[in-house]
Amino acid sequence: MNDFDESDDELARLLNDIKNDPTVKRTRYFSSKFLNSVAEGFERNGFEETKLFLVDKKNRKGQFYQAEALLSVIKIFEGCEIIKKNRKIGRLIIKTLDTLINDKKVNTK
Repeated sequence: MNDFDESDDELARLLNDIKNDPTVKRTRYFSSKFLNSVAEGFERNGFEETKLFLVDKKNRKGQFYQAEALLSVIKIFEGCEIIKKNRKIGRLIIKTLDTLINDKKVNTK
């Protein structure tokens, strides 16, 4: 098996873990603006600053559940070498999170 196949498998596992995470699943709504903001911040600033941003957002009305879900996603990201090496992939996942978890037609393997 080559590196490309292994990274595809790791990415498929990552997406599956996110889709099946209880905190993510119970979040019924994600604001596109909020997801974009978090995604851009994640790519630019990394794990720790994004977590601090989300902890702050948990205290804002209407953003608690979104922030909790995204903190859970970041925790899942921390265990994934692909995301550690290339935060752009994490940015794309965060930006499309609502589609990934709610669209039954998305096939991640």
